[in-house]
Amino acid sequence: GKYKLLPQLMPLFPQNISTFIDLFAGGFNVTVNMNAQKIICNDLNYLVVEMVRTLTYADIDIVLKRIDEKITEYGLSKENEEGFKAFRDFYNSNHNPIDLLTLSSFSFNYQFRFNSNLEFNNPFGRNRSQFSEAMRQNLILFMEEMKKKNLEFYSRDFREISVDNLGENGFIYCD
Repeated sequence: GKYKLLPQLMPLFPQNISTFIDLFAGGFNVTVNMNAQKIICNDLNYLVVEMVRTLTYADIDIVLKRIDEKITEYGLSKENEEGFKAFRDFYNSNHNPIDLLTLSSFSFNYQFRFNSNLEFNNPFGRNRSQFSEAMRQNLILFMEEMKKKNLEFYSRDFREISVDNLGENGFIYCD
């Protein structure tokens, strides 16, 4: 993700941004670290956009409870590949946004990958990936920070994002 690039990117951005457009938001690492009066987030993958929108507006305790329940129900761990596969099948049948976060927490390199039918198909992150205490704390910080922002979410082809009202201090980030 772009998280590791943030120290190089952020100094290049203007200081006073009225409207910031994250045209290819991906994991929303740039979005969550931006200060602007208004932030427009766009990514073509509507499942990831819906996950972040849910995390932005949901109660933190409810999200954490859902994650913990699914980890327990499916026995998710760094070693339980069968539990991961069963949970992946469950996710692909319901597309619950919080379950997507949970699923990616146990997948290879914490990635989001989907096939042409929009089924999550990232492999298991054996001995690598889990929903750790550090990840829990980072999720809480992410949700708290996103709740402070004036956000608009879109899942469109980048050419469909209007820049007509961007204004003099508007900034578009394309990566």
